[in-house]
Amino acid sequence: MTPIAALPIEEKLIRSFLRSPGGCTVTIRSRRFTGVGIYTEFSVSGELRALTPAELPGGPMHGQEIESPEIPNGAGSLLWVKASGIHILEIFTYTSAFPEALSAFKLQGP
Repeated sequence: MTPIAALPIEEKLIRSFLRSPGGCTVTIRSRRFTGVGIYTEFSVSGELRALTPAELPGGPMHGQEIESPEIPNGAGSLLWVKASGIHILEIFTYTSAFPEALSAFKLQGP
């Protein structure tokens, strides 16, 4: 199976969720563009320790807002976590289409 490279927006968001200033290594299992966003599913290494129930968030982790001239009203992000670790990164626009080749953006928020 050919590895799927992280898009710049995916890499920056994952670093912001994990609060990692440097590069991050994640394995992407699949990516699906919905027209108004992206669902990116991750593979988790069997070498990682499973999270305990106390470590799991009570729902998705809300991420930073995305500002871009290519997305007039902006976009949001969520990270879904399972016991095995990060599971799905969800990026969604508020009112417009999401470009498959987002080139100019900045992150705002938490």
